Order: sequence, then structure tokens, then C-alpha cells
Amino acid sequence: MHATNSSNLLVSTFVAEFEDAVSMTTVPYTITPLTVGYPNPTVRRVDLVVTEPNITVVKEACNETLSIANFGAGAAGENCNGWATAINNGDTNDNYVYRITLTNEAASGGYTRAPAYNVVVTDDLDPTDLVQIVSSGTNTVAPFQNDNLDNDNDGSTDEVDEGAISDNIVNNFNPARITFSHTHSTALERIDPGDSVTLYYRVDMYDDVVAEQILRNTVNVTYDSLEGDYGSMTDPPLRPNGDIAGARVYTTTPVQSTVQIIGVQTQPKRIIDLSNTAPGGPPQPLTIGEEVQYELVTEIPVSHLDNIVIRDDLPDGMRCVEAPNLDLRPGGPHDSAGFVPGGLIIPTCTSTGTNDYVEWNLGSQELTTTTGTRYNLPVTFIARVENTGVTDNGVPLNNGLAPSTATVSFVDANGPQTLSFTGVQAVVSEPDITLTKTFSAATTDAGDVLTVTITATNNGAVPAYNVIQMRAPGQPFHPKGVGNGYVISFDDKKVYVAGPLQGIWIGESPFRSKDI
Repeated sequence: MHATNSSNLLVSTFVAEFEDAVSMTTVPYTITPLTVGYPNPTVRRVDLVVTEPNITVVKEACNETLSIANFGAGAAGENCNGWATAINNGDTNDNYVYRITLTNEAASGGYTRAPAYNVVVTDDLDPTDLVQIVSSGTNTVAPFQNDNLDNDNDGSTDEVDEGAISDNIVNNFNPARITFSHTHSTALERIDPGDSVTLYYRVDMYDDVVAEQILRNTVNVTYDSLEGDYGSMTDPPLRPNGDIAGARVYTTTPVQSTVQIIGVQTQPKRIIDLSNTAPGGPPQPLTIGEEVQYELVTEIPVSHLDNIVIRDDLPDGMRCVEAPNLDLRPGGPHDSAGFVPGGLIIPTCTSTGTNDYVEWNLGSQELTTTTGTRYNLPVTFIARVENTGVTDNGVPLNNGLAPSTATVSFVDANGPQTLSFTGVQAVVSEPDITLTKTFSAATTDAGDVLTVTITATNNGAVPAYNVIQMRAPGQPFHPKGVGNGYVISFDDKKVYVAGPLQGIWIGESPFRSKDI
């Protein structure tokens, strides 16, 4: 083990023969460490300190597409901005660059580490087999020879021997494996204490990757303690690496880097058109019988989603009257998103007056391209405010707020999900007409002509339409045959019996309705 002492003490027992001068015979004596005069241990011992290499591995990923978009073309490849061991800022339409950094520890326990020799790096891509090595975009042809990266840290790019790739075919249940070896790069032949080696490669995620899915690439590193196959061993015999008399082989703990695909988001629900009232609020005033056009926008990353359903449960007092189809077909309004299988989505729009809702069932869809981080998918529908007992003045008609709901549900990497659209606050507003009557004079004499002014004032928040003057509810001023509407002739004179007189709207002709 590193920084431990290794002492080699010579211990020898031997027989020495001495000639006896008296008997003139040879007398054997056994010499041991206990014999007086045996050499002191300090001259029989060699003390050494064992040193070993220790390579640490850091694996990071960077969203290259996002880096270029934010910082320009110079922020590509090895200059990518945003390296981290775990990232979650992109979709399957982006390219990602991975960086593996091997560092041989400088010292430990007060002793300099030994060099690491014959380094081999093995990187296994995600087990789902939905990640492929590319030179750029989705190009998988000889990626290491066309990616403009110094893959193996030998100071050159796009060489034939940058590294080895096995099975770079996605979705065949056999994930790709990358191998960087000392046979490819002089930088991996020996890593001295305190030195580092950095390796790079670029990948693209297959469109079958689902939203929120985490993709894990795992790297393992092996190295040994002697240069070449046998170091400076004397021949013969030569002991191979791993042999008790050969070099020690080391294997690092597996290290991962993760890329998580971004998830679905929703925008706040909004009113985009009104048939009667002016935009306002919150809360937005709505009149009885008014039609309101709503919009729901779902932000979808380039990924795969299952069982997508967009649904709006309307509040009591509103019913769905119109919901356009959602056209996801090629050549349609959402052609740029490349929905697969796409299709024409025909919504359900109920108009029963009870628990009405509108719903688009998209099924399973794969979004294959977008110009931004997510694709904004809008749906619209028209709902009408009903003339019922639940739509009195001041009653809330909140859409997407409790108790009504507006949601998008789907299945992603984490299972079934339901996201809510932030709702729209609205309130029923009715006109409120009050009448005041004034006379042109407080006191009068017989024969005076009085002007009676009746003022109709709308105290409500919305206009009143088609206001009609009547003597009483349901009794107009000139119904023929009710004591009026007759013509009586007196010789050459004709008298019209009109009955109670109808007032005249100021500035307008009589017998007309008025909006207030």
C-alpha cells in the first residue's frame, strides 16, 4: 500500500568450520543471528517506502447546442460553456459533449505518488441504447475522425486512432462502448503524479428518449504500476501484470455523468377574445350570453411522450360551444415540430349545461425538432356564459381555478404526470338600471306645461342593451284597443286617442330602444 514501509532484512544461518589448533581437527560451528559477533541488523536491512499511483476520474457533460446559442460558435467542443457532472437543460434535438478528466494524485501520506502506466478508459453509453456518438448533428460516420475534438489528448484532432467505438447503432439493445487506450494515445502511456489527461467525445440523443429521462454514461479506468508489459524486469523470467511478481493492476470505481431531458411545461391559461365586454381585470367581467375564446399552451421538448391529453373542465354556468381540430399532420400549422405520428386530433366539446368540458387526446407523440428549447403547442376553444340561476351578478366564473381544472396529462420517464394551467379569474357582471323622475317645476298652475325628465342610469359594470320604455312591464305605450289607438272624426277634423305619452330619448326619435 502507498506510503507504507517495506523492510528487507537479511537473515542467514550458516555453518562455519574452524580448525582446532590443539586437536588439529576441523570443528563445525552453526552461526545464527544469536551468535555473538553476528552483523548488526542495521547493516543487514534495506528500508524502502512503497509508492503507488492513484487516478481519480471526473466525468462531465455540456449542452453544446445551448452553449453555442448563448455564447457563439467559439463556445463549441472543448470550449463548451456549462460543464457539470449532471445537467438538465436540453432536449433530444441538442448535441452534448462529454469530458473525462483523469488525474494522478500528486502525493499522499507525505510521499509522492508513483506514475500510472498503460491507462485504458472504457466508457459505456446509457443502457437504453438511445445515445449515439456523432461528429456533429446526427452524423455517425467516423465520428472521431470528423468531430474536431482531441478525443484522446495526444495533441491532434480527427486521427484514425483517436479511440475505438463498438456498436454505434441506437435502439438495437446493445449500447455503444468507447475505449481510449495507451495504444491510441501517448498521453495514456504514462500519467505522472500531479498530471491530468482529458478526453472528449460528442453524442446525440435518439428521439425515442422521453421527457424527464435521465441518461447515464459510465466510465471505468484501469492502469498499472510498471511501464510497458513488464517494466524493467530481468529476462528470464518475465511476470505479467497482475502476477504476484508482476505489476499491480488498478481499477477505478465506476464514474457516471448524467443528462436529463427537460420536461413539459404549461403557460398560464388566457382569454384571447371576447364577444361583448372589453378585456379587463382580473377578474375579467363577463356578461350573460357572452362567448369567450380561451387558449391553452403546452410547452413540449423534443422527446417522446405517451398518452397526452389536454383537458379543460368548465365551471358551472359555462358550456363549450366550439373547439377547433388540432392539426399535427405534415404540411399543417405544426409541421415545423415534426410530430410523429402526428395526425388530425378531433376534440370533445360538450355543451349539456352540466359538467361541460373540452378535451384533445393526442395519444403518443414524438416531437422531432424545434427552434427553441421547447415547442409551444396552443389549443383554443370558445365557451358561452349561460343564462341560469348560477350566473347571477358577482358569481365567479374562474376557469382553471378550483373547482374547475385545466390540465395536460402524459406519461414521461417518471410515469404518469399531470400539469395544471394557471387559471383565469372571471366574474359574472350584469347591468343595473335605476330610474329617477324630475319635473321642470316644483309647483304649477292650471294650464302650465311641464316637462317630466326620466333618467335611466346603469350602475352595473357592463352595458345594458335594448332598453325599452314601457308604462309597466309588458305594457307598451300604444297598444291598439286598450283605450287608445283610435281615430275619431268630427266633420273635417280627426282626433287620435293616444293614451299615455311615451318619452323621447334625448337626441333620438321616439319608439326606439336604447343601449345604456
